[in-house]
Amino acid sequence: MASTIRHLTELLPQLTGRNLVPGTRFVPLIVTPDDGLPWNPAVHRRVQEVLAANGTLQTSRATALGVISLQDLGLVEYAADNGRDAGNLLATWRSQQPEVALQHFMYGQGEELHRPQWVTDTFSQVVDELVEQQTRYLENVPGSPSTAS
Repeated sequence: MASTIRHLTELLPQLTGRNLVPGTRFVPLIVTPDDGLPWNPAVHRRVQEVLAANGTLQTSRATALGVISLQDLGLVEYAADNGRDAGNLLATWRSQQPEVALQHFMYGQGEELHRPQWVTDTFSQVVDELVEQQTRYLENVPGSPSTAS
């Protein structure tokens, strides 16, 4: 992550033809499975100790490294879909309450904690397909209520 931040900071004009916006801060995050490493004050403290000991990600250009789950990422996506500045939301979390889990920070900020619409739509589609498959199966099973008539 430190290398990526350094390269973007130094080479962005060559890569994109644009300069880095003054005051840009990077928000390094590790995304874990929903049942992965939980973010809490003890994990935050240990991560910061290890980074400081290694001298990694110790720059004013980046906030403190954080860990978020896939579910948390969905909460941020929902907030962005509803007009919130996701980058600012994450930077504020990492600057103001980095030891708090993202969803707890968002709740404390009055953010709605919902999944993105595509997750709900996909779930509904999968359920509809499952019901359709089960209905077709039951229509072809001898002695089932749908074939008994």
